[in-house]
Amino acid sequence: MTEYYLIDKYTDNIISKHSAESNEDARVYFIHRKVMTDNEKAFDGIWTVVSRKEYEDNFKNNLYNRQNEKLKYKWWEEEPTEPDEGFDS
Repeated sequence: MTEYYLIDKYTDNIISKHSAESNEDARVYFIHRKVMTDNEKAFDGIWTVVSRKEYEDNFKNNLYNRQNEKLKYKWWEEEPTEPDEGFDS
């Protein structure tokens, strides 16, 4: 069995975990758990179901890059474009 995560599309948080045989089995489980059997389209708009491996390989790295884009220091934006002063004197 594989572990699957229910991910909130708006916050990218892991809402719940479930072990299942396939992605579709996990999706059906989460749809029933959220009592959205009549509205699967709305479920797909709010949440996504991914395997643990898929989350670790793709989703987690992309999430990290999206959240930390503002925290990354870009030294080259502050680097002067002229030669250093005083060296050619």
